[in-house]
Amino acid sequence: MARDPNERSDRARRSGLAVPGQTRMTERRRSPSSARIGTVATTGAITLTVMRAMVAAADALSSELEDEGHKRLAAADLARPGTLLTERARHYQSALRQFVKDWLRDRQQMTWLVDAASGRTLSVDTAGTVGAALAADIELVLAEDQPLNRLRRRFARDGLGLAVACRTRRVAPDPVLDPARSTAARAWTLFVRVARHTDRRVRTVRVELLDAAETSTLTLGGTEVPLAADFTAPVALTLGLEQKPAAVAYGLRDGARRSTVEGFSALTPFGLECAPLVLLEGAGLSLTTMAQIANEVAGDPTLRARYQVWVYRYPVAVPLLFAASTLRADLMRFAARVEAATGRPQAKRVVVVARGPGAVVAEALLTDSGSALWDAVFRVPPARLNLEPPDRALLETLLIWKRAAPVARTLALSEPENTDGLVIGIGARAVQLLQRQTPGFRGAVERIYGRAKQQLHAPDAESAELYPEPVSQAIAAATLATDRALLALLAGSPTASPKTPCAGSPLKRILTSLRTGP
Repeated sequence: MARDPNERSDRARRSGLAVPGQTRMTERRRSPSSARIGTVATTGAITLTVMRAMVAAADALSSELEDEGHKRLAAADLARPGTLLTERARHYQSALRQFVKDWLRDRQQMTWLVDAASGRTLSVDTAGTVGAALAADIELVLAEDQPLNRLRRRFARDGLGLAVACRTRRVAPDPVLDPARSTAARAWTLFVRVARHTDRRVRTVRVELLDAAETSTLTLGGTEVPLAADFTAPVALTLGLEQKPAAVAYGLRDGARRSTVEGFSALTPFGLECAPLVLLEGAGLSLTTMAQIANEVAGDPTLRARYQVWVYRYPVAVPLLFAASTLRADLMRFAARVEAATGRPQAKRVVVVARGPGAVVAEALLTDSGSALWDAVFRVPPARLNLEPPDRALLETLLIWKRAAPVARTLALSEPENTDGLVIGIGARAVQLLQRQTPGFRGAVERIYGRAKQQLHAPDAESAELYPEPVSQAIAAATLATDRALLALLAGSPTASPKTPCAGSPLKRILTSLRTGP
């Protein structure tokens, strides 16, 4: 006996399944945002047509892979023209792209129980997250939508899935280095897996987020298939968000450092086994060169596993000695933070890359100063200096130091062509900056140089001619003497890093040294 169609419709509605021939009516009556589970509105609602296309494309691709019976496929196998497998993979990627664009509008939900025929959500699974957890402060950007921001090459891997760049938005004013949170944008692959349910009319649809650096394949339909990835998009995203700190006299702390780790800004993702690769920005490496270095490291599997790229901006309007001292203090604190986060000693793990004046600042990390710099300024040893203990300790920190233990080597591409002219120019700027400082700051300098003036070396004729004021004259003389002594110390130091001999552009020389060095 024929059944009443209304009876079939009522029974289907009670079971939550669509009735054949009534799909369009269901779509018109229920918008994605109004779909409900009992009395609670669903989250992460996907358009019915998009969900239906996603299920159909995933089913077709899985069936084709099962029929082919391959154990493993390469990216070229999924892109071979004229094959049914290529067509299925193309349809899956197209459906995935539309699905992700819907999902990015509301990312709270990651697993759905879906009617395969209509694409309608039957229920959602609040505990169904697979892969990386998606916290509220995590931002996802499609790699295909991310501009390159000065990068010249794009490093990408072909395969299934959608490449995304992920970053954690920092909210703390002084964030602690935390391996569980990215200190720079990270390359992830977004994949949607559709699994058959015990009821063959139902599918489980699950969003999976996979770290592209750690996972290059996944199993689908009994076959190991490659995952897509884009390692340039995260670097470009980080570069676009990077804010350059404002210049501050004598390199004093400023508000722009709140988004850094002891003044170091990450350009590539944190890794427990990665050694810090520090690029010195200032009068040396340009922003464009540093961006290319970070991109090349992120795109090379060997370099990506070996290094994490950081940028440090040393103060350029101060004497070389002061810039070197500031870098040394920040680097020691930075290495201690990395060591605490990784549990791995950082002795001789940090690599510093610089050129021009930055090369002088970097190479000072590899030397012991002894008493050379102190003797260039004062005629008596520290113990006999006529100063209060705090002032004497400050001068000792500035003028007497040991080799920076965390530094393994420096890649000094070149040094300034006219070092004496550089020293004179910096000395003049140092005095001018001092004259613009607050009375309290000037008072501290005058106290040190004033009380110890009898124990200073006599100002040279050049300083005496330029600065008639005694304190300014003493500062100019000390600046010239210490910076010249620093250059002489580096020139004669057996531990100073040799210049990189490789021919070619600065970028080529840096990459060659990174690949061949320890």
